[in-house]
Amino acid sequence: MMETIFRFKKFNKTIYASIILIIILLAFSSPILGYEIDVELMNPYQDINWDSINYYKANLHTHTRRSDGFHSPLTVINEYRKNNYDILALTDHNKYTWPWKEYGINYKNTKLIAIDGSEISNTHHLGSYFNDYASNESSENKVLSEIKRRDGIAVFFHPGRYNKKIDWYKYYYKKYDNLVGIEVFNKNDRYSNDRKLWDRLLFELMPDYPVWGFGNDDMHNITTDLGWHFNVFLMKANTRDNIKKAMVNGHFYIYNPKKQNESMNFFIKEVLVENSSIKLSVKGNYKKIEWIAYNTITERSEVFATGNKVDVSDYIYKTNYVRAKVISETGIIYTQPFGIKY
Repeated sequence: MMETIFRFKKFNKTIYASIILIIILLAFSSPILGYEIDVELMNPYQDINWDSINYYKANLHTHTRRSDGFHSPLTVINEYRKNNYDILALTDHNKYTWPWKEYGINYKNTKLIAIDGSEISNTHHLGSYFNDYASNESSENKVLSEIKRRDGIAVFFHPGRYNKKIDWYKYYYKKYDNLVGIEVFNKNDRYSNDRKLWDRLLFELMPDYPVWGFGNDDMHNITTDLGWHFNVFLMKANTRDNIKKAMVNGHFYIYNPKKQNESMNFFIKEVLVENSSIKLSVKGNYKKIEWIAYNTITERSEVFATGNKVDVSDYIYKTNYVRAKVISETGIIYTQPFGIKY
């Protein structure tokens, strides 16, 4: 019986490999056969006017003494102000640390835009934003439904802490449109495999269910935690409405400095998508740009191309998305994924 099962599995793998090979041969032979395969690109930065946008520095995962942080809300907020952050969410575990004025903050004296939130922590930990929900509820379905009912949005935090299967994540991203992303950098990158999980999720869900990547401090201790990762929001004006829209639509990218609190000396000036090509214009000093995706043939994350421009028609049926990684001496920019539909 065991021998029969083994032969059956081996037979299935042989069929799968043969099908993939046929698809690749057809894709590469299409010009010879006299037809072209249409490629449609989903550009998360499509609605951005690059001539008028500004760049805003954000941390969306922050703790105070109201949960397990080391510092008072006032101290935390003031430290992020000193480090030139433009957007901050206090996300204490199962608590709603809001409004900030209750903790001594005078909104008129700060440019820092406050985002109300909580880290729901009796489930797979997740950030809840733009609503007052804070609960000990242990059901992800109930939590996400309640956040949606209150017109809030959610992000799964530090997935590397758990041992969830891909199908588990797929279920929630398909069911809840207010679940907009996943944390792929957390506290000095303590879960480095989270980008691999992100790539696998993108392969399973793109382009119909985009999952935006977030990078956050998960700050508990100012000295050790503040300033390792942040999100750069691309908006004309720094307002709560614009921030929420950017989080929903992917109008931001992640920055990962090589040294704690090291400032950015380069940035993405423009993203140009034309037909099947994507071109990044970067201002400042950088070494190279890598285009990364999950390869359906090798079943792992890979660098598909290098340079400031990529033509996704060169990778027909190898992937259904691509994301860019801009590398410099001082840090790395990670873009949101571009969806590919054939």
